[in-house]
Amino acid sequence: MTLSISPAAIAEDQAIEEKLLEQPTRTLHVRHLTRCTYENPVTSALHLLRLRPIQDRIQTLLAHTLTVTPDASRRHFEEAFGNIACRCQISNPHQELTIEADSLVEIRSTDPFEAFTPDYRMQFPIKWMPWERRMLEPYLEPLELPEAHLSQLYHFAHDLAQKNSWDVAETLFALNLMIFREFEYKPGSTTLDTTPFDVYTNRQGVCQDFANFFICLTRLLELPSRYVCGYVLPRSDKEVDPVSQATHAWVEVYLPQVGWKGFDPTNGCLPTVDHVRVAHGRHFRDATPITGWLEPAVKQEMHVEVLVEVVGENQSLKGSDEGPAFTTSEAPNPSSDNKGVPQSVAVSS
Repeated sequence: MTLSISPAAIAEDQAIEEKLLEQPTRTLHVRHLTRCTYENPVTSALHLLRLRPIQDRIQTLLAHTLTVTPDASRRHFEEAFGNIACRCQISNPHQELTIEADSLVEIRSTDPFEAFTPDYRMQFPIKWMPWERRMLEPYLEPLELPEAHLSQLYHFAHDLAQKNSWDVAETLFALNLMIFREFEYKPGSTTLDTTPFDVYTNRQGVCQDFANFFICLTRLLELPSRYVCGYVLPRSDKEVDPVSQATHAWVEVYLPQVGWKGFDPTNGCLPTVDHVRVAHGRHFRDATPITGWLEPAVKQEMHVEVLVEVVGENQSLKGSDEGPAFTTSEAPNPSSDNKGVPQSVAVSS
């Protein structure tokens, strides 16, 4: 069988690629340093790292190095969600762990509103083909919550859609801005167990909480959505809040005839060249940068430093004359009541 492709089809495909390649780019240098110290020596440990930025048509990974101390055996593999993970096993006793990921990423500028042309008028409710629903099912199922909580969130989401004339794009824009304007970014006000209903009730949290809340509402509107973990460049004009320079989280929603579209409710914007995507999944557990298992389980302290800087514009890869300014975030310490249970480390903003 001979595959025949018409010259017109080839020309159309080349035109699309050329248009994309003509767009300006921004290169970002990201350094993510994690230090863990243990109360007592750990005889063995197993860690799963998701620190390698995503590579696709919009985001190009120019360089990436991963340093783990003490030495660990490594296995790199592609997860079910397409993330590149590294499985690290340490078999020697140690009382301190250092993980440093250094990445150089080129991001191609695209108009975040390009898909939302006047002729794109998608209305609720969304009708999915049976095969689409099967493929997107993991991103359509809201978090299991008490019925009263989920019911209240359902009505809140549908009231918002109704106020925006049941227009899908306008509802998403309104939700993104509403969280940014009406919810307080307050580090330390939530935990990994905080639910979307808690965020709705208390009107405060961090980027992970706002992403979880956004995802819950969009799924209740029958819109597939996924959790995205990565980094964001802080900007002096406050369009992107500098407190979000630690490991950052936002959302991607799957829209018919558009595909996965990013929304950053923490900063009230649509991700562009300021956002570096590292991992995505159904929820934060699928995209957590670092998780681990220790034997024996001991108390630990974790310290995280993240540097995101522009290369080739105002700064070089080596930083400014005054040296790079690091943003530090303290990840929540695991429970002190270990009771011999191997524990997990979760790094998030």
